[in-house]
Amino acid sequence: MATYTITATDVDSGAQVGETRFAGEPLVAGDFVYSDASDGSAKKADADALATATVIGMCLNSADTGQPVNVLRSGAVTVGSIFTAAGKLLLLSSTAGKLMDAADISTGKFVSVVGWSTSATALQISILNTGLASP
Repeated sequence: MATYTITATDVDSGAQVGETRFAGEPLVAGDFVYSDASDGSAKKADADALATATVIGMCLNSADTGQPVNVLRSGAVTVGSIFTAAGKLLLLSSTAGKLMDAADISTGKFVSVVGWSTSATALQISILNTGLASP
C-alpha cells in the first residue's frame, strides 16, 4: 500500500487560510485531521474507525497540543513532489494523518475521499466521508 507523507515545509496553500482549530495532539502541516467528539480539537485522522475516519481537512501549519492550527477543508494546495502523476484519487490511509491511493484500500477500512492529485506536486482537496467500510 502506497502511503503519501506530505513534508510540512512543502505545504503551500497560497492565500487560503482555512479554519482555526486547536490541536488535540502534536500535528504537522500536511496531516489530515478529524474533529474529536469530546472537545472539538483536531487530531490525526485514520481509516481504522468511523470516528477517526471523518476527515475535516488538512493542516496548513504545524502545532503542538493546545495550539491553534489552520485546517483547509477544500481547495488547491501544493504539497511537494509526492505523486507520480495527476489524476490519482486519494483516500485517507490507516496510517494516522496520511493519504493513500484509492486502489490500495483494505477490507474493513473506512472510505474517506480527500481529493485527487492535479499534478505530481499538487492536491485538490474535496472531502467525501462515506461512513462506509470497504468490503
